This record gives sequence, C-alpha cells and structure tokens, in this order.
Amino acid sequence: MGTFTAAALAAATVTWLQCVRAASIPTLYANLDPVKPEASILLDAFREALDTVSRTQRPLRLRLTAFAEGSKPVFSLDLNREGEPELACGTRKTALKRAGVWLPDHTLPLILPRTRSLTLRFEPCGPTRTRVSPDCGAACRSEHWLGLSLLATAACAADIGWLLAAVLGFAFQAYLLDQQAQRAPSDSRVKRG
Repeated sequence: MGTFTAAALAAATVTWLQCVRAASIPTLYANLDPVKPEASILLDAFREALDTVSRTQRPLRLRLTAFAEGSKPVFSLDLNREGEPELACGTRKTALKRAGVWLPDHTLPLILPRTRSLTLRFEPCGPTRTRVSPDCGAACRSEHWLGLSLLATAACAADIGWLLAAVLGFAFQAYLLDQQAQRAPSDSRVKRG
C-alpha cells in the first residue's frame, strides 16, 4: 500500500508544481481578429513584453492567438540584418525598433500558427537583452530528468520500492502533462490547416 501511495502522491505533486510555477510567471495576451488580423497588435504585445522584462528583470509569458480564416496573410517573426526583430505579414515587414534585444531560442523565422495559440517565454539576459523561447509548458526541465534518473537508479540499487514508485509516478505524470500541453486542440470549431 505504501508503494502505491508514494506513486500517487508523486504524480499529484507534479500537477501541483506545474500549477504553482505557471501562476508565478505573469502572462500577457495578444488575440487577433480572425476576420481582419492587424500586425500592430502583435508589435504592441512584443514591445510591452520586452519593456516589462527589461523593467522588472523577471520572466514573462506572451500568449499569441492569430487564428485566420482561409488564405489570410501568415504572420512570421524574423531578425533583420541589424539584429532587430521584424514582423512579416505577407510581403509587408515591420521592424520592432529594438536592435540587439531579442535573443531567439526559437526557430527563425517563427511562423505563428493559425490553428492554435503560441506561448513565448521572455527571460532577462542582463539589463539590455531578452531571451525568447517557445513555452511548451513542460512540467520538468531537462536538468530535472537527469536527477530523476539518478534517483531511480539509486532506488533500484538500494532496493527501495516506494522510492522507485514515487520517481516513476513523478516521471510518468510529468511526461503525460507535457504531451497533453503539446497535443492538437480537440475543439471541433477549430479548423486544422
């Protein structure tokens, strides 16, 4: 009974930790009109996120929703020759006017999806630069997985069943939460493109 209890408590702990971590990072939202999307909303959201991170020196999430119907222009973000972030909407490109601030940890160009939202994580890198990466809502960071595997190995070597069950319960729940966050939406009103 103790082994099952340890696994259940570890699985519940992952869910609780993910909720606590998500609540500790403020989130900005930018939602575009699906009928008439405007690039100025995205530019204002990027500027606000960069200003907030620069001012507070704390991480921030920006959730972008750019649903578009039919063959509306696709929004993409890239860096120009001067190192400025540049938002492209079809053939029209608009620079963010923040040279050298944006450190991309995402693919370039970053194409905003039409069928789902995209969350970007802004993290300060010194007083003048900001690292931007996709925030997939991972329950565990990569360095935590190494610690979990070492703990599982120690539990096997010492033949501690409840500890192994707790580590595996934690790892499996974290994996399931990561997969649930990355799956396609099940809403029938969202058209897949």
